Amino acid sequence: FGVRGGVEFGLMSTTEDLSAAVFYAGTNMPTVFKISVGAVDRGASLERLSQYRGEKEILYPPMSYLEVTGETRMVNIRGKVTRVVSLSVNANQTCGTIEEMLGSRRGLHVAMLENYELEIKGELEGRLDSEEVKERLAHDSLAGFNDHHTKMVAVISEEVETVVRRHKARSAEWYNEDDGQYQSALREVMQLKKMALGKFQHWLEGANAVALATEPMHVVR
Repeated sequence: FGVRGGVEFGLMSTTEDLSAAVFYAGTNMPTVFKISVGAVDRGASLERLSQYRGEKEILYPPMSYLEVTGETRMVNIRGKVTRVVSLSVNANQTCGTIEEMLGSRRGLHVAMLENYELEIKGELEGRLDSEEVKERLAHDSLAGFNDHHTKMVAVISEEVETVVRRHKARSAEWYNEDDGQYQSALREVMQLKKMALGKFQHWLEGANAVALATEPMHVVR
């Protein structure tokens, strides 16, 4: 497309000090990028935070775009023949903050859980008019009189909502500090539908609705 350049996928470390740039450029045909910076494309100075303040490090966010703007020149810098490439930089202004990056795992997890919640409730509601339910009520007039089928759906839905609330209450740090506990949370989500529908199926197969209502989904067999 007539463009010379590319995207730096990681953090891009640069310096305002030419000596530091040449030092890190290597010895076998060292190359230095001379970067022109616009007012909105400035990186963050790390000078006050760095152990090596003299390097005057400037850091750019991931996904910054570099475009070659001039011809490559061979220049003698500090006694070294150095290749100098003129570039312009377009800093990525949409890069997320650390807090946003940490929160992304929690956000994806909660979104997945909410989708499961809607799916489970939809399937439970759909089963209320199924032939299995009609047969169960036909053989148990007391269950029909007391609306055990709709009450069982309500009980199971509340249990599902409780799980969702518990997962939502956890901080973003909880989802990142220990992969083991995050995997445990994922397993609970993956098993949620099976447990919810399994409890309703247990009632269909003749379990007492009153006793079953007090029994948590994960212990129903």
